Amino acid sequence: MKIILNNKISKSLYTQLRLKIDNETKIIPLNKEIEWDLQNGKHTFQIYQNFIMKSQKKQINITEEIFEMDVKLNYTAFGISFGIALLAILLIAFEIDYTTSLGLIKILWMILVIIFLGGIKVVMLSIFLLMVIIFVIITGLGALKLEVKKN
Repeated sequence: MKIILNNKISKSLYTQLRLKIDNETKIIPLNKEIEWDLQNGKHTFQIYQNFIMKSQKKQINITEEIFEMDVKLNYTAFGISFGIALLAILLIAFEIDYTTSLGLIKILWMILVIIFLGGIKVVMLSIFLLMVIIFVIITGLGALKLEVKKN
């Protein structure tokens, strides 16, 4: 079986990635055909560069001899992270009326920071907590996305 991975990210960012199919991993060049001994049927695919730049595991039913997939950035993960960061920056930077729902979110955020981090240098620690939350979102959803190309 031939597998083709099309690089839809940046041409200079990654020239090769690790492809994991059913717990077997190979380092493969992008935009080139590779041979892989697979039977037709369902297989679990995951592509990754490191522990941050990875895709979620995806079960794909293979029925053709030449199988083509696109590797893209997962804009959903980056969008959610950007939205959370923007909301936190707005809540921390601007004084918002605490009677509004956004004000309540700011109060809850600061209470969590004070309870869990002891109230020392609240702004710096809340920014660190925000970075941890964004890291968890990006690694959980996967920064890369595999899409099967229809022939």
